[in-house]
Amino acid sequence: MKKRALSLIVGALLLSSCSTNPLYEPPAYDGANFEDNYLVGFDEIGDKEGTLLKEVGLTRAEAPYQDGEAYFFDGDQESSFRDVASAGMKDVYPELFTYTAEDGTTKEFEFLDSAGSMLDNPDTISFGKAHCLALKDDGFKKGVLSKLYNGQLECHSWYANARIQCEESGFKALFPTVLEDGDIFALSLRGNTSSSVDSRYVSADVTVRFYVDGESAYDYYQLTYESALFWINSGGSAVSLVGSSLKDAFGDDFARDGIVGYSVSFSRPEEGYFEGDGEYSFEKEGEGPYFGFSVYEVMLPLSTWR
Repeated sequence: MKKRALSLIVGALLLSSCSTNPLYEPPAYDGANFEDNYLVGFDEIGDKEGTLLKEVGLTRAEAPYQDGEAYFFDGDQESSFRDVASAGMKDVYPELFTYTAEDGTTKEFEFLDSAGSMLDNPDTISFGKAHCLALKDDGFKKGVLSKLYNGQLECHSWYANARIQCEESGFKALFPTVLEDGDIFALSLRGNTSSSVDSRYVSADVTVRFYVDGESAYDYYQLTYESALFWINSGGSAVSLVGSSLKDAFGDDFARDGIVGYSVSFSRPEEGYFEGDGEYSFEKEGEGPYFGFSVYEVMLPLSTWR
């Protein structure tokens, strides 16, 4: 009885500390076996997917792009695992990365997004927590995808509880409310694997679609981050923050009719530098070790909803 009571208390603390209520039907995609955690066949658009309205592709040099936690707040970084430097999101959108403190001074957000880190540092204001979609509407706090809306930008020992692990086809989701206006879009990404390999990266095209509710179908805008690079390590919290301006890509009237959903997928995966036991499989049915394209956060800071 005591064990059960303790479990209930711990469970309540975990839910409340994440600022969301991720209660959903099983499977939760957070099991001990990596290969069992793929979110497969999640498609809320279905046969209502309509026609392409506009398609834009951005290279690494064109899209604000940041490699890993160590580079999160530094732009124009050239790290040991990539050969193309690009401006980080902080350089391009500095207004997103600062806030006005109670004493009137301007301060920079911290990259401490796990519940434990925030509780240990109560004066810390997290970039992810300040801009998460869970603050926009309570609907973002429900369902399996609530993992992507709670401001948890990295693993930080939460493992599968913090991410959605995908195959190349990714997932298609409806928003719980309608995006009325929004410009900056960002994804917090990394690769995960069942291998014991410690550090390497993968290159892939990351494609995002934004759906407009038409009379009979969801027509869509499509944005591809070409050859995006993101970390894979068996331990650690390095992620890549990939994002851009939607209005620069699609025009100022991008969300005029309301955006009701989105999809994320990846293609053309290529393995980069690694140390260890050889290539892994990009397909769930392949021979291990397995690779999972992992999304930790979907962000539309400064957006308005109806």
